[in-house]
Amino acid sequence: MRNARAELGITLDSTPLTTVPISPVLHANSGVTSIAEAALAHDIDAGSTIEVQPPSPAAPTLDTRPIWPGRPELLYKQYLAEKEAWLLAHPDVRPAKYRTARGLEVYSVRWCNENRRNLPRERINLETETELDEAPNWTHEEISAWLDNDALKDQEIEKEVEAKLISAGGFGQSKERGVRGLQNRIRRDQEAQREQYRFYPY
Repeated sequence: MRNARAELGITLDSTPLTTVPISPVLHANSGVTSIAEAALAHDIDAGSTIEVQPPSPAAPTLDTRPIWPGRPELLYKQYLAEKEAWLLAHPDVRPAKYRTARGLEVYSVRWCNENRRNLPRERINLETETELDEAPNWTHEEISAWLDNDALKDQEIEKEVEAKLISAGGFGQSKERGVRGLQNRIRRDQEAQREQYRFYPY
């Protein structure tokens, strides 16, 4: 062979060439394939298929925010704890007479049913802190506990507004700009709570 090359006047460079066998896998993509990739691809049979695993989805971010304190489930839990403690301190009072003996307003069934629509349309499990698929079916006592808290909030707002009016110098001097200004502040407070707490209903 060398003699034949010499007779024809052909000279070859002594630098060794790196050759890579061509595999059908290399043509799967139109991008440039490195020598290492080509070498790996050559070990795969031409008739075999490559199973590409999709990237695993990122783990959902754990919501560590506290539950909105105005949830009926939390209010009722606190209500029951206070009721149980009060009844233990007053053993002569029957549980059915608790609200009357405590001086709490006794709401009618009709009034509770009318206010049922103001409560969240879903119920959460406080132990797992997850939303339940079933309808909430708020009980009369749960709605009563929620109405108690709602009345307290109204009283606090009235006291706050009155204090601001006094400090501003009377009606018309407040920077709240009347009812609309107060409504805007309440809306801003609700937006802040929506960002701060979980299971905020509005």
